Amino acid sequence: MTWKAVNAFLTHPKPITLTDEELRSEGETTEPATPPRVKAWVRYPEATVEVEGRVLAFNERVALVEYGVLGGGTQRAWVWRSAVTNPRREAP
Repeated sequence: MTWKAVNAFLTHPKPITLTDEELRSEGETTEPATPPRVKAWVRYPEATVEVEGRVLAFNERVALVEYGVLGGGTQRAWVWRSAVTNPRREAP
């Protein structure tokens, strides 16, 4: 592990993911073969931000979103499905 990676780990805020109790929701979790690109609202201690990423798993009520962060690397957070939308396509 590099010092840059250690510094990023220690200084980047961690997302606030759903609790175990919140994750005990209806339906089995599906893991898509090709994770779709999405936009999702993710909570942090300091603010809530909209990120662009991919859904790695989901069920009727929750989704696991993975997204890139500044400085490299990725983060993952479980969010409510209502916090996830399909990104708008740019006009050609």
